[in-house]
Amino acid sequence: MAAHEFTISAHELDAGGKEYTFPVRAAWMRGAFEETDVHAPDHDGVVKVRASKSAGTVIVHGRLDASVVATCGRCLSPANIAVHQQVSAVVVPSAELKAKARSSDARSSEDNDLDITPDEPDTLAFDGETVVLDNLIRDELLLAVPMIPLCREDCPGIKPFSPSDTVSPEEDTSESMPNIDPRLAPLMQIRNRMKE
Repeated sequence: MAAHEFTISAHELDAGGKEYTFPVRAAWMRGAFEETDVHAPDHDGVVKVRASKSAGTVIVHGRLDASVVATCGRCLSPANIAVHQQVSAVVVPSAELKAKARSSDARSSEDNDLDITPDEPDTLAFDGETVVLDNLIRDELLLAVPMIPLCREDCPGIKPFSPSDTVSPEEDTSESMPNIDPRLAPLMQIRNRMKE
């Protein structure tokens, strides 16, 4: 992920705000999910945001519509997960965020109760010139994946192998063995020849 995909120039913004529509390209998702168990779909998504600026702080609010592919927790086949998520962030200059973090650390040493609610927008830093939303979009996509993804709600899981699933040597083709991994077909053929 060398180049940033979702960037907004802070110089274009004012208090009235501006609308932006970005494609969430499958190629970008492949790079973004590189070190995870989540995969990109074969089609693109879209993120639409409205950004406005007031006193150097940029407010971003919008919607992310995309999908990701994870491994089904029951049958291990691909599970397509639709992502329809609200996206919001407060983007502040890096120096201001560092100062805020220092004062927060001083307060937390006095009082360990930090009042953070799940409805609060993410706080991001920017260089004062360009707002980059790549990490925010990546995080929203990954957080949309459930702990146990399912390919469908009534997924029965992996069918256990039983002796009745074996076939005679005459029927022994990978097409006639749907419950056996096709890579094991040569071993099944050898086993069946030994029974003769």
